[in-house]
Amino acid sequence: MASSSSRQGYGIIILGNSGVGKSFLANILLGSETFDHRAAARSVTTETEFKEIKMGNENYAIFNIPGLIEADQQCIERNKREIDKAFVERPTSLILYVFGSQNGRIRDEDVVAFNALNKAYPLKVESLVLIVNGAPKKRLEDYEGEVIVLLKELIQVSCQSLCVLDMIDENNQSERKKLKNQLLQAIVERTPRDHIKKQDLELQREEVRKAKAEIKVLQADFQNKLQMHENQIKEQQRMYDKKFDEIRNQNELMQVLIENQRKEQENQRKEQENQRKEQEKRDNEHKEAIQRANELTVKLRAEVQAEKRARQQAEQRVKEQTEQRTREQAEQKAREQAEQRAREQTGQRAREQTGQRAREHVQRASKSISSIMENLFSEIVFRSTEFWDNKV
Repeated sequence: MASSSSRQGYGIIILGNSGVGKSFLANILLGSETFDHRAAARSVTTETEFKEIKMGNENYAIFNIPGLIEADQQCIERNKREIDKAFVERPTSLILYVFGSQNGRIRDEDVVAFNALNKAYPLKVESLVLIVNGAPKKRLEDYEGEVIVLLKELIQVSCQSLCVLDMIDENNQSERKKLKNQLLQAIVERTPRDHIKKQDLELQREEVRKAKAEIKVLQADFQNKLQMHENQIKEQQRMYDKKFDEIRNQNELMQVLIENQRKEQENQRKEQENQRKEQEKRDNEHKEAIQRANELTVKLRAEVQAEKRARQQAEQRVKEQTEQRTREQAEQKAREQAEQRAREQTGQRAREQTGQRAREHVQRASKSISSIMENLFSEIVFRSTEFWDNKV
């Protein structure tokens, strides 16, 4: 059981009836308004809830638990189940039991609830803090001693750690801080212990009524015998005051140490702030230098790229011009070749035409010569014939 708690941390289980200020005290310890603690005619807290907190080297779960005694038996049964959840969740815990205060008087129902809880979960005195919450600031000088002696009579448990908390203005931060210091001082003096359930919480409405009546009788009897307890009350008050003075001296010393530490931390903070500013200045200068270098790099890169583009464009123009000249030369050569071919074709045609004309002329000449020769031959024949005819 203890090993399980050491793994998951310890608990601070705040017990008490509805309206005694459990949620408020839990918020004081947490330093935040974590749990609802509005003033209401009915219970504000109806389910067990908790919040983890780091105290020293240990993790603690601060529980906000419903009160035990209520007018409705069904609500009492529900509250019993919710209380059991806290002990199951964190069996190794500190127990803070809160008594309400009616003008400084311990309420009967709070005593009844404590005794019922103590029977079901035997509470270890080394882990138990008894709290009287909302005590009037103006009270008898031996009030704490009387409460200690009275509680010994009513709850039959050694009252080793009693914490009497003044009624405060909830909006007064100074009073809240003082209250928190009282609670923390009481807590650090206690040791978490295992609380094993011994029996079910036995609390019926009729039993509550009878128990309250018995407590009322005990309280009345105590008041009647107050004179008999006077020495005991004074001794308990002396011990309480001594302890309170020791705590106050410790707190004052602690406050001095805290103040010195605060000043040292403030000086360190200022020094760190100056260092931070210097570092920030250097960082800014470095960033500006990097930014200027980046801007220059960007500018140079842009210029290089522009130059590269210009060079590429120039090369492209040269290439285009070269290609244009090549095309023009090719076209010129093609034209010249075409003209050459045309001239050759023209010469060929001229030669062919000349040859044709020559052939035609030769043919005509041949025909003419043939005709002349024929005519001449005919003439010769005729003349010859005629000659021979004449001669004959």
